[in-house]
Amino acid sequence: MFNRILVPVDLGSGHESAVDLAVKLLRPGSGHVTLVHAIEVVPGMLRDEAVDFYARLEQAARQHLEHY
Repeated sequence: MFNRILVPVDLGSGHESAVDLAVKLLRPGSGHVTLVHAIEVVPGMLRDEAVDFYARLEQAARQHLEHY
């Protein structure tokens, strides 16, 4: 089995089966799953707008993934 597994996720619910499978593939008692949520940079966005925008996206992602 595996010690470390990286799972890309979005803010939908389609990744739940991938996370469940990753957990099942772990070596019992010694592995961990890392969830990755990438956010695309919006071209042309002003820096002041971007800071607030990405902070809100990060907060939404953290809340969504909290139960994992």
